[in-house]
Amino acid sequence: MLKIKQKFLKIFDNIDGKVGKTFMKNPDGTYNASKGEGFVLSIGTNQVKLVDRLDFSRQNMLQGAFR
Repeated sequence: MLKIKQKFLKIFDNIDGKVGKTFMKNPDGTYNASKGEGFVLSIGTNQVKLVDRLDFSRQNMLQGAFR
């Protein structure tokens, strides 16, 4: 399941026309665009959020270290 989820995330990451970007601050004060917080798939009233948990957690830990 994890491999399938990663494939979907890679496909969605490569889609052009994304709305907005997420920027993460580096220790030197510059910013880099990050992957963002994930994607929501919706079919009728059912919704599923796909998130790259490892990258999201790593970014959160890095941001905590720079504050």
